Amino acid sequence: MKKILLFTMIICGFILKPNFLVYAEASDNPGIRIYDSDTLKLEGEFLPFIQNQPADFSLSVADLGGDGIDEILVGAGYGTKPLVKIFRANGSLINEFFAYDQNFTGGIEIFGADLDNDKKNEIITAAGRTGGPHIRIFDAYGQPKGNNGWMAFDDDYTAGIKIAIGDINKDNKNEIIVSRVYDLPKAQIKIFDSAGEDLKKDFYLDKFNGSLNLNITTADLGGDGQAELLINGGYNLSPEVYLYRQDGSLIGSSNVFDQNFHGGVNLASADLNNDGRDEIVAGAGFTGGAHVKILDGYGKLIKEFFAYDSDFNGGVKIAVGQLDKDPALEIITAPAKIAQEKESGKYIKVDAGKTQTLYAYDDGFLIRDFKISSGLSGSPTPLGQFSVYRKRPLVNMGMYYGPNNTANYNLPNVPWVASFKGPYTIHGTYWHHNFGHPMSHGCVNMYTPDAKWIYDWVDIGTPVTTYK
Repeated sequence: MKKILLFTMIICGFILKPNFLVYAEASDNPGIRIYDSDTLKLEGEFLPFIQNQPADFSLSVADLGGDGIDEILVGAGYGTKPLVKIFRANGSLINEFFAYDQNFTGGIEIFGADLDNDKKNEIITAAGRTGGPHIRIFDAYGQPKGNNGWMAFDDDYTAGIKIAIGDINKDNKNEIIVSRVYDLPKAQIKIFDSAGEDLKKDFYLDKFNGSLNLNITTADLGGDGQAELLINGGYNLSPEVYLYRQDGSLIGSSNVFDQNFHGGVNLASADLNNDGRDEIVAGAGFTGGAHVKILDGYGKLIKEFFAYDSDFNGGVKIAVGQLDKDPALEIITAPAKIAQEKESGKYIKVDAGKTQTLYAYDDGFLIRDFKISSGLSGSPTPLGQFSVYRKRPLVNMGMYYGPNNTANYNLPNVPWVASFKGPYTIHGTYWHHNFGHPMSHGCVNMYTPDAKWIYDWVDIGTPVTTYK
């Protein structure tokens, strides 16, 4: 048996290697770009969505025709209809279809892999946030395979899931690895076979407590036919990438970008030099520019380049595939996020009107949005521009209007309280779950795990704008 490579070399900071550092031409609206993995030469570029481009579309590749040439898969991002698009390397559209009901706008995670060993890849999708943890499998024509898919977790879980595909138990079949993140104390991993059967090999990742967007892929770093799991915690956590076995045991870790960078790391893997072992391709997440690194199984830097203009700081997503007859594989990039506003720093906007939604932005990029409950008509949430001036993990809240007054209330230990104007706060809520409707005495009620994320994320002085 070949020895598994230990992923232990720590790489901190940007290591300049002029022979391998490339700046692509500027683009006002970054799209998909294709690079030769050997020379890092830009081979092509196209926009998958001409109008209303989703800010966080997903990216993968798949050999749908069984001819050895991969097609490029794109799954629409949050806020748009659940459209899957299939492109040739030249940007021409082959096909498109809806993976879920057209009313669903939570975004799609997408992956291409051969699940039935017929030498043709299937398209695997996972519903994004606000949708159930629904996984579906489609053929090259966008027709569902098997049944209507399955729920990877309880139906009431709606925070979104991520998927990765690989043979992690060395049975010559691909498994589907699913991560449940964000609203759990620990990130949860489940493993399914290609038919959707739960293999009952769940494990939890203590190191990703509070992760917003777990990034996960598989890689056969040892060249023994058994893939390992590469996982990074995503936005607001360190750039450390952890290497796990399929039973959840940790092999090693490495900081693939500067240790002070907290924008997340997007991951892909492939055998780029034909030595029988996968290399790791890492793209910096949001705020990290379009910095792409190619590393060996020890975490040692091989090459690096910038996929977009050096001023672009939305991060970059990565896929690797065989898009032409050239022996060298191609690295396919997409913007991780696209700026929606021209503002700097962290700030919050609260729609206390129709949508009942809190929006968290960073440098004009929408990072996260949450359903809330603002004030009732008799006790409205104040409207205007404010800022967070105090944070407290627990607060006793109450009001006494007189004997037997139905408006009296006493709420001990209200969690994750961020004050923005006098007594008005953003806080967790344990006494109701009717978010999306006015319910409060003027505060911004949030689902408690959502409030915890906001509490950890905001700083004293973070602007808060409330409006209708």
